[in-house]
Amino acid sequence: MATGRRRCNRRASSLGVSMRTLLASVLLFGAALFGKAAETASSLHEDPVWYWQARGNGQRMKLEVRLDNKMILTTTFSIAHTPRSAIPKKSFAKKIRFSFKPERSIVWSGYRDEDVVSPARQRIECDIWMAGADESAIILGMSFDKPDAILMNTLHLALPTSEARSEIADGLVVVTSPVIEKKPKKALQATAAAPGD
Repeated sequence: MATGRRRCNRRASSLGVSMRTLLASVLLFGAALFGKAAETASSLHEDPVWYWQARGNGQRMKLEVRLDNKMILTTTFSIAHTPRSAIPKKSFAKKIRFSFKPERSIVWSGYRDEDVVSPARQRIECDIWMAGADESAIILGMSFDKPDAILMNTLHLALPTSEARSEIADGLVVVTSPVIEKKPKKALQATAAAPGD
């Protein structure tokens, strides 16, 4: 009789573990399925954001960097409007790099506790990248460095529908604006009446 009970307890015990395992599996699967459905539902209702395309030939933005109204850099980059979850990771890795040697010293204020002065003709390196994407702007990160120190690390909001300006230091300005594609004008065909008509 004791042997029969042990067999029943073993069966019940192994069945209990199997039932617990099965129940846990069903709960985990249900939670995963529910989580994925909720994630899909939220991405379907995600508001689109503007971002800097790593590659693309759609809408374009112009980026200018000026010092004392003299052009240091002018370039364009592609932008797009899509749900945040659809932004390719490559877009966050894209950078614009350039350097310049200003003819005068520049006072850099607001990044460090004390102002920093870079002397005239000292090479300044600049990196510009997409720091974020927003419903109404592309957030550009900007870093201005000299060989031994970061002079300024800041943000610029590039507005896809209008011009935006940021003064980085006195006289050093970043300007972004949408590129307006000019459509070629259609040639007018004049019809002249033949003499005698």
